[in-house]
Order: sequence, then structure tokens, then C-alpha cells
Amino acid sequence: MMRPDRALAYALILAIALLGAVAAEAEDTSPKVTLFPTLLRGDPSRGGAVDEESAAVYSAALRSSLKLRLGEAGYSVVEDGESLEGGFPEAAEASSRAAKAGSSFAAVCELSLTPGRIAYRIAIYDATDASLGAGDGFSAFSGLAALSLLDGAAARSVEKLAAYDARRPGIARRLVGYRLVVLCPIEGAEVSVELPGSSAPIRMGRISGGRLELPYYPFVQGTTLTVAAAALGRRTLRASVALGAESPPSIELSEGKPRYDLLLGTGTGRLMGLGGELRFFPGSEWLFGFAEARLYAGYDFQQGSSPLVHTDIWEGLGSYLFFPPPARFRMGYSMGYGILVCTVTAEDASDRQYCDFALLPVELFGEYRLKGNMCAWTSLRFAYALGTALLPKGWIGGGAPALSIGALWRKR
Repeated sequence: MMRPDRALAYALILAIALLGAVAAEAEDTSPKVTLFPTLLRGDPSRGGAVDEESAAVYSAALRSSLKLRLGEAGYSVVEDGESLEGGFPEAAEASSRAAKAGSSFAAVCELSLTPGRIAYRIAIYDATDASLGAGDGFSAFSGLAALSLLDGAAARSVEKLAAYDARRPGIARRLVGYRLVVLCPIEGAEVSVELPGSSAPIRMGRISGGRLELPYYPFVQGTTLTVAAAALGRRTLRASVALGAESPPSIELSEGKPRYDLLLGTGTGRLMGLGGELRFFPGSEWLFGFAEARLYAGYDFQQGSSPLVHTDIWEGLGSYLFFPPPARFRMGYSMGYGILVCTVTAEDASDRQYCDFALLPVELFGEYRLKGNMCAWTSLRFAYALGTALLPKGWIGGGAPALSIGALWRKR
């Protein structure tokens, strides 16, 4: 039989432990996040079948990383064992179920598995209004290296969530509740999407039967996406779509019309004349070919002098170096060669025309969009004469760059 004093001691210890547990529970005011089972999408070429073994490994890694990162950031994770039914938009269904569970946020993970590749995303919704609090996503080769990428996505998502949580209540961002369908005439073309805030396009799959249904992603309404389809030996097709409340019928990619820029301007040494340049873009908005013609007169306005008429033809290639196509300001570089024809107008001249050849190793240019498809542009050009006629061999202008200014019109 237990002694009374020892029984009293055990009772006191048990009471203290229970009070501590109650106090700890009462003090646990950390925001809760409901974590739902991972959404899995398989290989479309196999009828959507999922590699169960790979799916289990990647799903566990993604959920474990997200749970760990949330805990480190001070969030309590409530795991919901039932998958989303999909009868409602993902944001609405996940937020509603999280709110019923007493959580402030709902976390959804998705994996898309195809042979050799894995695409993943994380979306964390505000349970109060179904707005997107944080998210991340990418596509990569499958394998051990992908596990560190999954952990990186989880870390970035939690960082974004902490930033969002710090400024709540904010302006609710309404999300789209539909999936996008891409139509393309190039069978087997690889489709990629430029996501807002992403440094590189994300591969989404290949065209099969003239179409590809993209995995669901919680885009904010009003977002403009650029979708591209590329195939070996074929021109890359692109289209942009603004996402509204209603699902667009489809995003149709077609061969489209030629894209080119028309430039007009003048510059140092050519104020008595005008130049025109045509840039054509065979693929992306980064690389182009150009053809330029300049017609101007050189005259010193001295008695007895006769003007020289110059006709310059330049051709070459160029590339934008900084800032994406939608940016208001862009910079680039071009290079090529030129044929410079000089016509002498003096009546007593023995030779009327001279033809020089020159190289264009360096031309730096900048453009600033004014309105619509109109831009102001300027360039610095360093040209090298080969010494075939009037111009001595060496840098034209003694090495000083030729400055040009003018206007540019885009045709898209």
C-alpha cells in the first residue's frame, strides 16, 4: 500500500504536468496552416497514369520540406488526410476546408510526373478570402537533384507567406478557377509558360492531337501570360493572354504575321540626310537581323565646293542584352558590314563614284517606349574601313563613335 505522503507527491506532480499542458495549449497562438494531400498528375501519353513509386518519394519530400519550413517560421501545421475533391475552384475549396478546421491558411502541393521530368508547385491560400498568400513552382529533371529544388520551393513559399502575413489584412487578390488549354498546329511541340516573377519559362508538356491542357495554377485575375511552343527546325510560336474571371476558350498558337521594326533617324556627320533601318525577328523578341540604308550629303559650304552624296548600305545581326520585351527601356548590341558609296558632284571630277567596304564590329543601342508601338532610340557605332577607295584603312572618324538618334515603330 502506497504511503500517503508519496501518493500526495505523485498527485502534485500529475497536477503540475496537466496544468503545464493546458497552459502550453492556451499559449499556442501561432497561426495554423492546413496541409492537404499532394495533387498528382501523370504522363498524358499514358492516359494520365502516375508512377506510384516516384510519386510517393517526391510527394513525401515536398510535404516534409513544406511542413518543416512552416514549423521553423512559427506556423502550426494541421494535416488534412482527405484530398481536394475538385468540384470547386481549388482556392475556394481549400480555403473553406481550412477555415472549418480553424486554420488561417490552406497549403496545396501538386506534382506532374512525365518520363525524366517533374513539375511541381506550392500554393498557400488565405482562408479568410481565398486569396493567394504565397506560392512557388518550377520544372526540372527528375532524380536526386530534384529533391533540393523541392526544398528550395518550400523555403521560398514560406518566406513569401511570412511577408504576406506581416502585412495582413491586405487587398484580396481574386484567383482564376480554371485550367488553360493550348492549341497548336505543330505536333509534339514543347509548350512553356512565362510565369509572373519567374526568371525563366516553365515547361508544361508537349502538344498531342493539336492541344495541351495545362496543370491548374492559381493565377491572379488580371495576370498576362505568355505561352510559347517550340519544335526542332520550326519557328517558335507565341501568344499572350490576359486572365479574367471567365475561362478563355483556348490559347491558340499560330504561325502569325512577320514581326519587324522600322527605324528612321540621323546623326553626327549625316545631318544633311536621313537613314532608315528594317529589323526582322525570325524567332524570339531578343534576336534580329537588320538592313539599313542611309542617304546624306557632305558639304563645307565654301565657295567653289561641291557636295558629296553618300549612300551607305549596312546589314547584320543584333541582339537585345538587357530587359525583357515588355520593358519600357531596352538595350542591345549589333554587328555587321557595310558598303559605302560616295558620289562626286563636281563637274570637272575625273571619277564620279567611289565604293568603300567597312566592318561594323560594335554598335550599342538603347530604346525607350513612348506610347503604343513607338519608341525613341539612340546608338553609338564604331565602324572600321578596309581602305578600298576614299576612306583610309582604320576606324572611321578616327575611332570616335558615330551617334545616331531617331524614332522606331514596331509591327506586331
